Formats: sequence, structure tokens, C-alpha cells
Amino acid sequence: MYFYTLKSKITTMRKFILILAATLLIFSCNTETAKQGNMQVNGYIKSLRKGTVYLRKFTDSVTVIIDSAVITDNSPHFKLAANITEPEVFSITLKERPNDRMVFFGEKGTINVYSDLDNMELKTKITGSKNQKKWDEYKSFIRKFNDQKLDYLEIKFNAYKNKNQAKLDSIAKVIKAQEKRRKLYQINFAMVNKNLDIAPFVAITDLTNVRKKFLDTIYNGLSPEIKTHNYAKSLKKLIADSKE
Repeated sequence: MYFYTLKSKITTMRKFILILAATLLIFSCNTETAKQGNMQVNGYIKSLRKGTVYLRKFTDSVTVIIDSAVITDNSPHFKLAANITEPEVFSITLKERPNDRMVFFGEKGTINVYSDLDNMELKTKITGSKNQKKWDEYKSFIRKFNDQKLDYLEIKFNAYKNKNQAKLDSIAKVIKAQEKRRKLYQINFAMVNKNLDIAPFVAITDLTNVRKKFLDTIYNGLSPEIKTHNYAKSLKKLIADSKE
């Protein structure tokens, strides 16, 4: 009786070990699969010691979680991955701080993302993406326009406060001319970068209020490959809808 009970316990233990091994194998396979993809993201968030990082994709005005990684104590490095068919915009967020995010133009290959827990959005640096490099140039130039406009608005406010109509008229012309230069820069940027997805992306996000002939010119100038991508299709639809 004793040996029968012992044999039964051993059999039960073996079954438990086999089930545990199978579970670990499945978990291991799932984890490995989650990190497979033609876009690999190597990330680093300075000062982050613990948390969960999400890779999100923008789809129809909402974001969908594509991958995640858990950051342990004193290890701010993480890896994320996704399978993509074309360059598109992604974001990286923290579960513990959902309002903070790092937005970047993803592409096939290896993308390196660096940021700081203290103001993630402004301190984000990305390498490994041609579209991102151009996007950084674009945003830098637009930022200068915005800073300059703030200076003009301060002058306008002071002129209004001092009831200086001549100055108000003068600064209004300056602001109008500056806005025109901004639009021309944006249009030219989209035309020059016709071989990159950043061109139609800028058109559908920042140029929806320009004359449709400019949008037509941007779309018609896109390379045949870019025209098959989603941002170009959205631009084509925007143009078609505007003509109805």
C-alpha cells in the first residue's frame, strides 16, 4: 500500500512537471513571437526604473497596442517589435503615465528611441528612420515659425493695449505674410520629399486648409510606390471629397 501511494505521488508529480514545462514552453514561444517583426525598436528612457512600455499604432483616430515590454529595477532599456508593410506613425507610452508619449515614424529595420522620464515628449530622439529624420527637420522649422508668431502676437497685444492703430495694421500685415511663408514652406516640403511617406502625411495633417490645387500637385508628384501606401490614399480621398 505504501509503495502504491508513493508510485501514485511520483506519477502525479511527473504530470505536474510535464504540464509546467509545457506551459513555460508556450509562454516562451509567445514571448519570442511578440518580439519578432520587421521593425525592431530599441528603447531607453532615462531615469525610468520600473514600468510597462507599450508600442501603439495609430488607426482611425485611435491607438492600438502592438507590443509591450516590462522594465525592471535599474534597467531602462527595452525592446519592442512590429510587422509593418510601409512606414507609419507609432507611439510609445508608459502604463503608469499614459499621458506621456514618444511619437515616431516607424520603418522596417532597427529604430532607436531615446528619451527622458522628465518630459518624455520634448526629449525624445529617434534614429534609424529616413521619414523620422525629415520629420524632425520639418518640426524644427515649424517650431521656429511658431516662436516667431508668438513674438508678433506680443507686439500686437501691446499695440492694442496702447491703442496704436498704425502698429496694429503694420503687425497684422507681418503676421499674414509670415503665415503665407509657413504654408509655402509646408507645400514645398511635401513636394520635395515625394519619395517618402512623410510627404502625404504632412499634407493630410497640416495642409487640409490650403487650396486643393496644391494638394493635387503634391499627390501627383508622389512616387508610384508611395501612392500605394495608406497616407497617400488618405490624401487622394481628401482631394476627392473636396471636389464633391
